[in-house]
Amino acid sequence: MNEHQLRCFVTAAGYLNFTRAGQDLFMTQAAVTYQVNELEKTLGTLLFSRQKGKLALTDAGAVFLERAQELLFQMDAAKTAAHQAACNEEGSLSLATFGDVVLPLLPRVLSRFRERMPLVHVSLRQSLAHEIVSGIYQGDIDVGFVTGYGGYVESHDWLRSIPVMMDDHVAVMTSDHPLASCSKVSFGDLAGFPQVLLSEKDLLEREPSQEYVNERRVLLQDPQSVEVMVRAGYGLCVCVSHAPIAHRDDLVTVPIEGSPMPIWACCKKAPATPALEAFLDVLDEELSAAE
Repeated sequence: MNEHQLRCFVTAAGYLNFTRAGQDLFMTQAAVTYQVNELEKTLGTLLFSRQKGKLALTDAGAVFLERAQELLFQMDAAKTAAHQAACNEEGSLSLATFGDVVLPLLPRVLSRFRERMPLVHVSLRQSLAHEIVSGIYQGDIDVGFVTGYGGYVESHDWLRSIPVMMDDHVAVMTSDHPLASCSKVSFGDLAGFPQVLLSEKDLLEREPSQEYVNERRVLLQDPQSVEVMVRAGYGLCVCVSHAPIAHRDDLVTVPIEGSPMPIWACCKKAPATPALEAFLDVLDEELSAAE
């Protein structure tokens, strides 16, 4: 008993006609009949009754049809799985971003990645930079997008770091803030005012510009909470210029002088999975197109 015989039988059972089955299978009627006869010999029972030129399933044939269909389904599924594995089309990809640092870029990259590897399961979450680096090290995160606080990324020699963009810092505040009318500010100008910041553990202290950070600060875990507290007047926010909060019509965004901030895509230097390698290829293509 083989797959070819099973397909001939199932197709013939669907039509109750060997000629129609042969047309579907691109075989002659005689070839289909032969394959079914061989299958019946193997099973030791008739699957069809043939009376006066009419084909009908026997009781054994009806029972066997259900099992044969299940077998062919499982065989097709096994073939598909093997093909997907050979083509590296399955797998998973875990992404994490520090706040909204790559919000304008990531949808475009993921859209192209989905077209290229549609069967890969992709997960996405927001985390703090030190949590992302820890997650990559533990294997829970494949790619993390983080800002380059004080050389934090470069300090991990096991990280593969890809420059995504160079951004600048801005201060975001309500329209009644004392600095809202300024065309630009320095980090020193911010030192006397309350701040609402993403909690970055010890990373803020790594920045040469950390002079603006004072005890009058609120440290939060996600950018949505930061925006709520800024709107409520609890302090100003320091972020990169393309973060969504910096483009709200009802908030004021003031550039901070001399405040470049690199954005990195990070992953382990260890050999990449096919899904990860494909994602990095798409990311590189998108970055090259943007230059």
